[in-house]
Amino acid sequence: DVQNPIALAWDAHGRLWIAENYTYAERALKFDLRLRDRLLIFADTDGDGHFDSRKVFTDEVQRLTSVEVGHGGIWALCPPQLLFIPDKNGDDLPDGPAEVVLDGFTVPTDNYHNFANGLRWGPDGWLYGRCGASAPGKIGPPGTPDAARQPIHGGIWRYHPLRRTVEVLTAGPMNSWGYDWNEHGELFCVNTVNGHLWHVIPGAHYRVAHTLDP
Repeated sequence: DVQNPIALAWDAHGRLWIAENYTYAERALKFDLRLRDRLLIFADTDGDGHFDSRKVFTDEVQRLTSVEVGHGGIWALCPPQLLFIPDKNGDDLPDGPAEVVLDGFTVPTDNYHNFANGLRWGPDGWLYGRCGASAPGKIGPPGTPDAARQPIHGGIWRYHPLRRTVEVLTAGPMNSWGYDWNEHGELFCVNTVNGHLWHVIPGAHYRVAHTLDP
């Protein structure tokens, strides 16, 4: 029922969304762009703990690393782009082509395993994401001039879906592959290189192990 799962999310109806990645390949190839990744929806309508329906929302994305649901559609992080796939009527069918909301999440040529991932809604209404230090980029809406883009070299970023603005919150946590908020709305992330648990303070510059702080 599920193959190559890389991320999951829950929607307001209690349904489970699974991001399946088929394009991530061995080191020599990096990504097999002859293939496509896809998003699945599982629903348990009678509450017995087993899904009653399984739907494919789309199988037309590539380099898919995470998924979130909200504001009339689906958010899919497919570096170098953050995509929004509209479904305003909630029929589980895309209303049209995906909109590129942000770009600049560079897919590195060497350490391609730690590029942008981890979409999650924060309690403040922002859409949060993560990026590894070996995948530095400059993010912004399509067409943003280089000087106006936000540099990221490992850390946490966030996007406001109504203001359509993006911020890089931190520099330093190198490969922050998990995070959550406590009861006070404060964010904590885990890391796999220079220390393992971090309090994410907006605007913080943490000690960087082997890269320069942008």
